Amino acid sequence: TDKSADRWDWMFQLLKDYRGERRHASPTAQELYQGQRLGNWVYSQRTNYRLRLKGKLNASSNRMSDERVARLNEIGFVWNIRGTDKDSVAQHHFAISAEKTVTDPPTTNEKTNGDSSDGRWDLMFRLLKEY
Repeated sequence: TDKSADRWDWMFQLLKDYRGERRHASPTAQELYQGQRLGNWVYSQRTNYRLRLKGKLNASSNRMSDERVARLNEIGFVWNIRGTDKDSVAQHHFAISAEKTVTDPPTTNEKTNGDSSDGRWDLMFRLLKEY
């Protein structure tokens, strides 16, 4: 339906804005962003994608069409945050440099450097704890 497509486009734009501010696209379910539970929507996208992979949704399904998969891929959407390759998930989300390991939290100066990356390390540790 047009209403559900409009809502999907609106939530997708919120996710793009969120990613631009936070440098990742994995909000928690409880986190409010511009008054919306964006994490719930992200969870639904992952669920619909899994259903599609299992053959329970076809590629033309409005819930997870080829176009939606492509659009989410364009912004670096992580489809499976519980995958087995922890390092690639962490590097994808946080662009960890070769000098840092995932166990090296930023120093106080790095946290307050005017960078909008606050919360990235907290999220990384939350994600890695799930493994």
